[in-house]
Amino acid sequence: MTLTLCLSVGMHWGLMQTVAWAGMIVSYAQSASFPKAVEMTLDGKHPCKLCKIVQAGRAEERQDRSETPGKKLDPWIAFNPVTLVFQASPSVCTELPATGLLRLDPPPVPPPLAS
Repeated sequence: MTLTLCLSVGMHWGLMQTVAWAGMIVSYAQSASFPKAVEMTLDGKHPCKLCKIVQAGRAEERQDRSETPGKKLDPWIAFNPVTLVFQASPSVCTELPATGLLRLDPPPVPPPLAS
C-alpha cells in the first residue's frame, strides 16, 4: 500500500532525479572542483540523459492529469454504513462444540462485587 501511495504521488520521479544528480556530481567532479560540479549539476543548463527522461515523464503525467476531469466523490455513497444481518438456523446452535464459550444462562442480577 505504501509503494502504491509513493508511486501515485510521483515519488519515483524524485528518486530517479536524485540518482541522476548523484551521477552528474560524480561525473563533473572528475573534471572540475566539487563546488563547481554541484553548481553545474543543479543549474539546469547541463542536464544528463536521465534528467531529460525525468522531465519528459513529469510533463507527461501533468498533461495526463490536466486532460482527465476530476471525479467528485459523493459523500453519501462513501460514508453510507451498511448493516448486514445474518440469521443462524437452529441446527447451527446445536452443532457447536461444548467448549464453555457458549453460555445460555443469564448474567447474575445484581452483578457480583469484585473482591
